[in-house]
Amino acid sequence: MLIFCLIVIGVCSIILNFFCFLITHDKNSTSSYDNPFFVIRVSNMKYLIYATALATMLTSAASATDLVEAAKTSGGTKTFASAMKSSGLAKSLEADGPYTIFAPEDSAFDKLPPDTKAALFKDKNKLAQVLAYHVIPGKVMVADVKPGKVKTLEGSSLTLSSDNGKVTVDNANVTQSDVAADNGVIHVIDKVVLPED
Repeated sequence: MLIFCLIVIGVCSIILNFFCFLITHDKNSTSSYDNPFFVIRVSNMKYLIYATALATMLTSAASATDLVEAAKTSGGTKTFASAMKSSGLAKSLEADGPYTIFAPEDSAFDKLPPDTKAALFKDKNKLAQVLAYHVIPGKVMVADVKPGKVKTLEGSSLTLSSDNGKVTVDNANVTQSDVAADNGVIHVIDKVVLPED
């Protein structure tokens, strides 16, 4: 996105400079273009367009969000985002994609039996395996969910169902949907779903 914006600014700069050259160096012209105040106005217009393009570029760069960042900032899925970082799964989800994540809300982790939760956060490989079970390839908006089994990054399949807008993932309900990121989408669920051993 940043490179694209820089290219756009460069092209605009070339076009504007060429335009200014033409209207200020037309020796046969007797129009108001020869007026130095007009030249100043054109120069000011150039800077205004540059500033607008730069502001657009900075806004676009600031709004660029990967799945991990979206999970951190969306509210309610910070535990999941933190677990992705500590398990090493975040590296894939920050760069690759697109993916769809069914991210358990923070309170979902408290619903796990205490021993299961403690063991899960102690074993990074197991944690990465469970988190990868919440991720499927492709960007699937909630309106596009098709009932049935879908393969996860973990390797086994989740069961999705959709009934009049109510979407479930295994035995978990989607409580917030379509949290967009540059490389996919997040749907928040109310339980941690576990792959079969």
